[in-house]
Amino acid sequence: MRLQLIDTGGVIRHVLMRGRAFFAVSHRTGSSPFRKAVRLLGIVRNLSDRHIYQRALAESDQRLRWALQHAPIPIMIHLDDGQIIELNRAWQRITGYSIEEIPTLDAWAAVSWDPLNTRTMLEEIYRGVDGLHGSPVELAVRTKNGEIRQWLFYSSELGKMSQGRQARMISAVDLTERKAAEAERNFALAQAEAANRSKDQFLATLSHELRTPLNAILGWIFLMKQDSVQPEVQKEGLAVIERNARAQSNLIADLLDISRIVSGKLRLEPRPINFLSCLGSALDNIRPSAEEKGVLVVNKVDSSVFVGIVMYGDPVRLEQVLLNVLANAIKFTPSEGSVEVSLEVTDSLMRLTVADTGIGIGREFLSWLFDRFSQADESLRKDRGLGLGLTISRHIVELHGGRIFAKSEGPGKGASFTIELPIISTQLADPPNEGLLPDEGERALRKLADVKIVAVDDNADARAFVDQVLRLHGAKVVSVDTGAKAIEAVLQYHPDVVVCDLMMPEMDGYAVLRHLRTLGDEGAKNVPVIALTAFAGAENRLKTQRAGFQLHLDKPIDPLRLIETIQSLIKPETVR
Repeated sequence: MRLQLIDTGGVIRHVLMRGRAFFAVSHRTGSSPFRKAVRLLGIVRNLSDRHIYQRALAESDQRLRWALQHAPIPIMIHLDDGQIIELNRAWQRITGYSIEEIPTLDAWAAVSWDPLNTRTMLEEIYRGVDGLHGSPVELAVRTKNGEIRQWLFYSSELGKMSQGRQARMISAVDLTERKAAEAERNFALAQAEAANRSKDQFLATLSHELRTPLNAILGWIFLMKQDSVQPEVQKEGLAVIERNARAQSNLIADLLDISRIVSGKLRLEPRPINFLSCLGSALDNIRPSAEEKGVLVVNKVDSSVFVGIVMYGDPVRLEQVLLNVLANAIKFTPSEGSVEVSLEVTDSLMRLTVADTGIGIGREFLSWLFDRFSQADESLRKDRGLGLGLTISRHIVELHGGRIFAKSEGPGKGASFTIELPIISTQLADPPNEGLLPDEGERALRKLADVKIVAVDDNADARAFVDQVLRLHGAKVVSVDTGAKAIEAVLQYHPDVVVCDLMMPEMDGYAVLRHLRTLGDEGAKNVPVIALTAFAGAENRLKTQRAGFQLHLDKPIDPLRLIETIQSLIKPETVR
């Protein structure tokens, strides 16, 4: 009998009492005999210490079980016959299996591993020899939802359980997320290294493309300075210098466009336009280079089908895209090859395709054809250029709400580039002809006889160039090198137009304009001012327009455009 007794000190004692009673038979008159206890012999054993030990043992077991179940890593305990006696919450949460679903190692292996690897690894775990015992092993484990997770397994012996059966614990570290992060990091590192290599190649190409025209320009300038040079050689030299200078200008324009794209500052100047005018202008500009190379350009766009294709876009940027795609096709098409231009139109979409019979594009290159600093096999690259045209074209097309993509069956099988753009309509009684300004050969030189102009630029060479161009066309020019002198000249000469550089020390072009607009002299106060700047682009034109400049011209300055711009600002009676 177990009892709790309170001793004289008031302490509760747990005791075990065992005893025996001795009885005697008594007789009473008129009654039956009965038994009466006459002696009690027993032993009282103090169990207080054992009770404390058992309670501590139970509490310890409870703590261990709590720790096992709440451990962040998967833990399994199994017997030497393969019976699983414990699965913690992490194991069940990650794998999705409860102990009722995988009561044995064989059951777990059947759902977790591929048959080819199951027996080998299971035997090592089960027997606890080599392999997992003492050293971790990394394995792929299949979960209940079919996900493959990468686990690092550890195994350790726990000793004998009841009935002398050996128990073993298997724990695991889930490496899945770590492996994925490592793979992502390695991929990003490889991408960064590839980008750095591409940039290094791009910088080397940039150096080459800038030096090549410089070499031609400086070389022909040296030849033209010689006294013995013939007139026909001088004429050829001027053509070479002009061609290479324009090539450099195009390179710089591409670099500026890429810079604007990276910074998110590339802007459009959209308006209703006739896309066929842009296409026709681009084809006219590209034909001379195609004829020189011996490439046939076939225009399959039937202008008789549509009076016009009206869309809302930037004609300058769209023609830039068309020139890039056409020039690219001609560049990589050998002599006697062809470039074909076709057009499909629906109610709201226009699809232009430029297909060539050129060297083609490898399938592995198509996925990053439009990326920055990316070019195909350099051994095939015989023509100049930085390879930025397609990147710029894609961005411009996307700003117009369209897309551009390329197709090719592989090297030697040609390629096609398709541009898709949203349109407004396909019919107009009088479609807008919003192409670029006419080619230089079609422009008539317009005189500026008796037109008074103040030109200001702190750069002596640029100032002298503008001065000579304006004087060549009959203008009366006062050229100055500072903003302060420009204001004095305006007050003294009352010019019809001021041509002002923006970036000047002390007083820049914006300060000159602000000062002019505060003058008391009405003629000087209201004089039209044209901004000249090497900061090209729509955002800079918008800035000068908001500042109050009448017009904005980008450097390098096109002489004929400068003359036309001035003529558009002056009163008709001023020009004679």
